[in-house]
Amino acid sequence: MEQLLADLKKNHSDAAGHVVGSVVIDPQHTSEGQLLAQAREFFASKGA
Repeated sequence: MEQLLADLKKNHSDAAGHVVGSVVIDPQHTSEGQLLAQAREFFASKGA
């Protein structure tokens, strides 16, 4: 994630300013419903 954010800051600073955090998941063992639940939980904790 750090590499992605560094690249965004360098090449797409407008987009980098919108990144509020990240969550590590296991894409092979996470269903779409579980992913959406984690996203909702994450954004709820950020007050979004």
